[in-house]
Amino acid sequence: MTRTWLRVLRKGGREQLLPTHDAVWAAVQGLPAGPVVPTGTGRFYRPQQLSQLLSQQLTRLGLPELTLHSFRHRFATVALLPRELGGAGADIRTVQELMGHASLSSTQIYTLVTSRQLRAAVAALPDPR
Repeated sequence: MTRTWLRVLRKGGREQLLPTHDAVWAAVQGLPAGPVVPTGTGRFYRPQQLSQLLSQQLTRLGLPELTLHSFRHRFATVALLPRELGGAGADIRTVQELMGHASLSSTQIYTLVTSRQLRAAVAALPDPR
């Protein structure tokens, strides 16, 4: 059975159903429902604790700029990037919903406009003659 939606808890205790990629379900297949990263004491990390721990480990490995938030940023940027440039080609409103942003201006920081996109937009304009 293919799972397609994941219930997540957002800031402020707001729940959201998010579509997920099949690879996500393949990676967690067989795990019990609920948190999946245990602490050394048998409890489970809260999201903020896990983010801090990962950041510390990545800094020790010489990768201080790599964080869970940078993965989130990469997701949004690639989702917005056109397919011909290796992205998903999603529109900004779709990415706003996926990111859980209340404001579209929060999502706009992830937009990347390349010179190739600018040239393609101009080339696609009808001949004004």
